[in-house]
Amino acid sequence: CIIVMHDISTVQENDTFRQQLTTNLAKELQLPLTTLNRYIDLLLTHQGIDAHEAQVIEMIRRSSAHMQRFLAELNDVSTLDNGLAITPRPVQLNTLLTQCIEEQQTAATNKNIRLTANMPDDLPTVAGDADALLRVFNHVLNNAVKFTPPDGDVVIRVENLRENLQVAVQDSGPGINPNDQIHLFERFFRKRSSGSDGGGIGLGLTIVKGLVEAHHGRVSVESELGKGSTFYVMLPVYQEKR
Repeated sequence: CIIVMHDISTVQENDTFRQQLTTNLAKELQLPLTTLNRYIDLLLTHQGIDAHEAQVIEMIRRSSAHMQRFLAELNDVSTLDNGLAITPRPVQLNTLLTQCIEEQQTAATNKNIRLTANMPDDLPTVAGDADALLRVFNHVLNNAVKFTPPDGDVVIRVENLRENLQVAVQDSGPGINPNDQIHLFERFFRKRSSGSDGGGIGLGLTIVKGLVEAHHGRVSVESELGKGSTFYVMLPVYQEKR
């Protein structure tokens, strides 16, 4: 029993250290990255740069944007580790999903991917934080576009389950290995059979799961190799307090 208690204590200490490291890293990176972005903006507006210099600056800008997304993920993880409290407000899911589709449309068009949505007009509102849910669906939809090959399809469906609304995002990508599916929402896990490296560090779906569960919802996935994947997000319908 003493050995077991020691093992549990060590795990808890490691978790605390990792959480503190994530929080500190996110804070320390923010200032230099903000400064870098300011200089990039100044360089891009400078009149004396030639085409080659503009290309180099644009490469730096893209790298900085990638780092900014990484930092945003660290901030989300830190927030979830410290306990995210959601104040439920009515959110129009159709409006939010339409915004996500518009934000992902350019990436889809560049690959000639057809983005279609089936969303009933008479849906009730869900209970949640609009900004947090926007991050959830932007990530899920971005993943679907990212892992779908050119000329493929991504379909968004919303279903009213009375006390909950369920959003399904279906892609025509390569599918996910069953052995990977059980680890898919774990921190820093990256799929081995995705057909693309994705360019991430394995935090995105962890954040999706954390944000959805903070809304008292559920997230799951169904996938078959060679036949694509479908991610399901279920959220509670907003109940007016009486």
